[in-house]
Amino acid sequence: PVKWVEDRIENLTSTSFARDYHMTTEIAATKEGKVTGLRVHVLADHGAFDACADPSKWPAGFFNIVTGSYDFPTAHLAVDGVYTNKAPGGVAYRCSFRVTEAAYCIERAMDILAQKLGMDPAELRLKNFIKPEQFPYHSALGWEYDSGDYHTAMRKMMETVDYAGLRKQQADKRAAFQRGETREIMGLGVSFFTEIVGAGPSKNCDILGIAMFDSCEIRLH
Repeated sequence: PVKWVEDRIENLTSTSFARDYHMTTEIAATKEGKVTGLRVHVLADHGAFDACADPSKWPAGFFNIVTGSYDFPTAHLAVDGVYTNKAPGGVAYRCSFRVTEAAYCIERAMDILAQKLGMDPAELRLKNFIKPEQFPYHSALGWEYDSGDYHTAMRKMMETVDYAGLRKQQADKRAAFQRGETREIMGLGVSFFTEIVGAGPSKNCDILGIAMFDSCEIRLH
């Protein structure tokens, strides 16, 4: 008998893969940091076969959640799915395939916007979160958010980790680095996301509604 155990590279090459997305994002905002629009284009590698887990084929995934937890009055999203000579793509590697790419896309855009405006990334997010009184909230891409209190969640996080203290520590380390006193600098990241769950029983899926006799059989391909 012969026993063969594939390694990680062989497994990813022959079975399935994920995250092969090329995303281009444009975000519009006022000088005060209030977001006014979002435009996203995605080139998504699906591999050689049609897999139902591909988020760009499934409206409950990338299409509806890319605006994140923020109140965008307008948004436009275009996703091009490309078939390539790979195994099926779009599987959930250690995290949800529904929101991972979308969360990275919008959160990276918010970080860059904060840098461009010279704002603290946490304060920029607080300025643009969907407000509690806006729920149930309909996003610019058509999804309904049933409930949430993002401001309270963010402020509790900032209080728990002593966000102000961490920012001071970061500034002190940077100043010491610039003086040549240390080679150590400190990074501080902020990220926030809203995930869609229970997407099956929604307006995205419905019964076909074809009436038939008991002896009738219909096959859909």
